[in-house]
Amino acid sequence: MSGAWAATTGDSAWADYQRTARVTSTTLLLKGGPLFDPAKVADNPGYYLLDIFEHEAEAAALWKSRRRRNRYWSEGEIRLRYQGVELLPFGAVDDVSALWCYLVNLVDDFLDTGRGYCDYPDQPLPVVLETVKRTVFFSAEGKRVMVEPVPFLSSLLDEAQRFFDWTERNLGERLLVRPLEEMRERVREEPGGWQL
Repeated sequence: MSGAWAATTGDSAWADYQRTARVTSTTLLLKGGPLFDPAKVADNPGYYLLDIFEHEAEAAALWKSRRRRNRYWSEGEIRLRYQGVELLPFGAVDDVSALWCYLVNLVDDFLDTGRGYCDYPDQPLPVVLETVKRTVFFSAEGKRVMVEPVPFLSSLLDEAQRFFDWTERNLGERLLVRPLEEMRERVREEPGGWQL
């Protein structure tokens, strides 16, 4: 992938590609009670889900109110997009705090071995990040997407950091124990386990 471009980092086509090869995310909280039909959430997300960044104060108040009844509550959905493609399944409501931690661990495992794997916290939805024949793929629920490793990994860690900063700022909770900078540095160095 990196070798496919015969361009320098300053080349405008390469710079444009690097920008589009970044992950963006939306973290949504479940507004109502328990759901039994993920299709309803996928069909009408605005009714069931609240974007924590778009509605920061309302989302923080909702989270705090739910936490008074259940200390571990963080039900919602994470949406990850890469080059316009949704990476995670719509309607897969789960524990967003745990899922963000699992995604960080997925990156860490990938950096160590060339393969990272996790399931959603409360359901058997596998998420895989792996190198196959010198190409990196992100897979979830049967969808496999080829990714450009350095911008993909660094931007996925940026999005995780954004979520953890939100929880610390709005809930006073530090959910991420170790800083992500060490992993970002490893991504920039392209360790041999997945170097292209």
